[in-house]
Amino acid sequence: IAPAAGLFIIGLTGVFVNADLETESDRVISYGKYSYKTYWIGASTPISEGIFMKEESEEQYAALDRAIQELEPYAVHGNDIQYAALLHKMGAYHQNVKSDINEAHKWYLRSEKADKRLILNIESLTFTHFVRGEFDDANRHVANLIFNKHPNEMKALRMGIHIALEAEEYETSKKYCQQLLKVNPNDNFIREILQLLNTSEDKSQIKFRFRQS
Repeated sequence: IAPAAGLFIIGLTGVFVNADLETESDRVISYGKYSYKTYWIGASTPISEGIFMKEESEEQYAALDRAIQELEPYAVHGNDIQYAALLHKMGAYHQNVKSDINEAHKWYLRSEKADKRLILNIESLTFTHFVRGEFDDANRHVANLIFNKHPNEMKALRMGIHIALEAEEYETSKKYCQQLLKVNPNDNFIREILQLLNTSEDKSQIKFRFRQS
């Protein structure tokens, strides 16, 4: 009987801990919403923190969806990087948890409408446009990543080279190769790609060589 009673008490402890966690997360979310409605700078951080104190991913994103709907009337579309961050987080959920690139892409586009400055969303749009075969759009976004050296200068330039090749923007790809070689003169693969861009008559084949990297 004693062990059973002990297990019962342990079980109750778990319930109370989970209940406290739920209560705390709801408090943090409520604080974030109030802050957003009254003075939005930085307010998406406590909302996100509160949501991700919840245990189950489905519950997390149901809370995120509710927050997005509740705060939409207060959003300053076109100049609201905090609301854009919430929309981007929902897109990341559909991309990384649901493996639904098209649904993620819709959320990233909404985030872009809320604020074009969110660098994580620019990176995500670069990826989804690329996966969807929309290379011109991906090429436009990756230029922003290169300008901001995100996630770092070499990775951004390497993305730019690949995307420009797929978009058949060979002069742009050549420019990015030259920029990358200034950062890392020892990158022999990029040096090879640049040589192919300078000498190949059929440049459409270079992308296949790049895909092997």
